[in-house]
Amino acid sequence: MTNRLLLLLMTCTAVWAQAEDLIVSNIKNFGHEDSFSIRISNGEIVEIGELSLEEANVIDGGGGYVTPGYIDSGSTFGIEEVGLGTRTEDQQYDGEAMGAGFNPVLAYHAGSSIAPSLLAEGVTHVFLKPGMGKDVFAGQGALVSLSGRTVPGKSTAVFAYLGERGRENAGNSRAAALQRLLLGLEEAELFVRKRRAYESGSLRDLAFSYQDLVVLADVITGQKKLIIYVDRASEIESVLSELEIFDINIVLMGAREAWKVTEAIVASNTPVILNALDNLPLSFDRLGARLDQPKLLQEAGITFAFMTEDLYSNTRMLSQAAGVAVSYGLPWQDALNAITLNPALIWGEEGLGSIEVGKNATFAVWDGDPLEVTSKTTLIVIDGKLINRTNRQDLLKERYQSVGKGSTPYVYR
Repeated sequence: MTNRLLLLLMTCTAVWAQAEDLIVSNIKNFGHEDSFSIRISNGEIVEIGELSLEEANVIDGGGGYVTPGYIDSGSTFGIEEVGLGTRTEDQQYDGEAMGAGFNPVLAYHAGSSIAPSLLAEGVTHVFLKPGMGKDVFAGQGALVSLSGRTVPGKSTAVFAYLGERGRENAGNSRAAALQRLLLGLEEAELFVRKRRAYESGSLRDLAFSYQDLVVLADVITGQKKLIIYVDRASEIESVLSELEIFDINIVLMGAREAWKVTEAIVASNTPVILNALDNLPLSFDRLGARLDQPKLLQEAGITFAFMTEDLYSNTRMLSQAAGVAVSYGLPWQDALNAITLNPALIWGEEGLGSIEVGKNATFAVWDGDPLEVTSKTTLIVIDGKLINRTNRQDLLKERYQSVGKGSTPYVYR
């Protein structure tokens, strides 16, 4: 009797699990006409191809084009709601006590009003970037999901600002800013070797606080990446040369003149995060900024990813940036990789960035070329769950689209 009951329970459980599977059917890869389906179970892609549509929840993709969810590799989404000195900014610490130790990820707001707009653009993940505070080290960052998960994972990177911006926190000297960066890493190395002595008070005083050293120790031991915001070609070379003595994971960010020093970047195997739309010489650090830089980096064999950076002017332009890069010579697939696969690899999220069996079921379906500015998402799936894409713009369109056509406006119905 017990065995029969156990068998019955196992059978019911199997049927329930199978019934809970989700299949997204009638979708295509861009540039191909053959349709296929994706079966999802427990948040994971378990099958791709011509599938039986029985015993599963089926969503028709309408013949749209499927891409992995887009990853914005540098934004203040969720830690900045409205700028200009309001009380909704948490991306920056202006005190004296913390630099590397500052962790704005703790203030992440999953319910940000900007989230629906990003989702509508196919963005499913964002790497949080702290703003510059009062030290060369600005704080920590982490990859967050737009699934609505309220508590993000732990920080995985430390940010440092050099160049024209970083010099402001080092006596207005670029050299001093780099020296401050090197000192932090040197003291962190010492802290790792002699932490017990430091905590017992038998080690000499160090320039960096205990809170900063704990975090920088994670950089030294490879648990966190060091993201260095720097633009000028000569400074990029200096940074890479000076940091050779440290066995750490470095990522260049900004890097408007990286195309001038590709050999140094390739030799150090350093990935680059850039704003593909930023080609204006807004400072002497950016005189070499150009729209075809992604193509030049790709030809040099450098791994790169795109960021929007400015929460207000560029937030919805991630796919547009990739499309512009294509128009300036970057192959279409490489442009897509710059907002999907490449950032997943750079940020250590191997389950994201591609649509394969065994990978996380996070993807978007589009009604046209996914890198074309006029295309729209028709479906968004994150962690195997269908996401509501309704945003404020959609609601405003519904409210006012009948105005002037002789019918009563939506608001008065």
